[in-house]
Amino acid sequence: MLAIFGLVLATGGFARAAGPWYVAPNGADTNSCQLATEPCKTIGGAVDKAASGDTIHISAGTYTESVDTTGKSLTFAGAGEATTILDGSMYLAKTETVSGISLQHSTGIYVESAASVILRDMSIKNSLRGILNFGTIDAANVTISNNRGNLPSGGGVWNLPSGKITMSHVTISGNEAQFNGGGVFNRGKLTMAYAIVSSNVISDTSTNNGGAGIYSTGVLTMTDSIVSSNTSANGGGGITNTGLATIERTAIISNTALRGGGIDSFFESSPTVVLTVTNTTISGNTGSSFGGGIASGLSDVRLTNVTISDNTSSKGAAIAASSSTVRLQNTILASSTPANNCEKDDAFVSQGHNLENGSFCGLVGTGDTLNANPLLGPLGQNGGFSPTRALLAGSPAIDGGANAGCPATDQRGVARPRDGDANGSVLCDIGAYEAVPPAKLLYVPMARR
Repeated sequence: MLAIFGLVLATGGFARAAGPWYVAPNGADTNSCQLATEPCKTIGGAVDKAASGDTIHISAGTYTESVDTTGKSLTFAGAGEATTILDGSMYLAKTETVSGISLQHSTGIYVESAASVILRDMSIKNSLRGILNFGTIDAANVTISNNRGNLPSGGGVWNLPSGKITMSHVTISGNEAQFNGGGVFNRGKLTMAYAIVSSNVISDTSTNNGGAGIYSTGVLTMTDSIVSSNTSANGGGGITNTGLATIERTAIISNTALRGGGIDSFFESSPTVVLTVTNTTISGNTGSSFGGGIASGLSDVRLTNVTISDNTSSKGAAIAASSSTVRLQNTILASSTPANNCEKDDAFVSQGHNLENGSFCGLVGTGDTLNANPLLGPLGQNGGFSPTRALLAGSPAIDGGANAGCPATDQRGVARPRDGDANGSVLCDIGAYEAVPPAKLLYVPMARR
């Protein structure tokens, strides 16, 4: 007895039972909660019993509560986001994993600065906000939708300066903010791949507000994604960049704003504003007053193998730039009003082999082609994750680019360069799409009996 008493004093009390823990609507928090047949009734009840490193299994059902991990590192495993519903928020402060849950009707997920959180196979919807992040998040197969904020910015996601978020195979749609970032407001570091950012809204018309899809004043890296049908009452229908943004193999399509229908890149407060776009289609966007495809103010824009087509604006259907440096290589600029392709007060820097369907963008680099129809096919799924505009047979963009600086693949992931016109010269195509040469037919005579 003395030995046991001494052990209790040395460890600060009797040892807590180890997990896993179970939660179900028919349970009771007075149960042991360590068997599926004796579950807790609430998630909070299981959290109280758990220790750092434990897993909490949550059965199908609706749980009306808010969850606070109280400084414990825990794994929350729901039965599936279609069946395990949390009507409440989550406060995550340590190393946490959340999967198989649909969170709704709440203030979303709050991630502390010291937290490292993994989100998998879940949704956050119909709440006052989606995610407010000060820490580190790794999210995959997550849907963030129809959140319409109690915060002025970041209806779907607000990533603070200390925040780091990596997202893969996520959908951010139907969210709304008043000022900046209807879908996402990024002030930290945000990396997105295979993301769909669509139908998000910015409602306020104040100067410099915008980024209906994404507003980034930090570091944004986006690859193999789609930014579509977002609407801003002021700037940046698809994306607003006031920091460092790198966009590759992405479609930015059918977004609407007053300025920068597809992308609005401008100096706000960052020392340097750089927008780098490669192997990307920017098509069908509207910037009603300035910059249908891209608007730039006091920023550095670098375009390589980009297709900018059929965008609309009263000034600069393809690109409108003010006090900016715009560099272009292997890029298509085409609109239904060629005389309105570009609006600029400084000459663009052609790095060669661009194609314009007019002659109003001041392209005078080696291999630049003016007043030429690029012969683009309709926007469609031509392979790869995001839609592209194929180069039709006879397009001057086929084998019209430079191999120096040509990306290793096109927007779809097709290897570059190729001999697209089958004339024996292997050259990079202009724009985001690399044409595949037609297959050669082999004639085999019919055998005689």
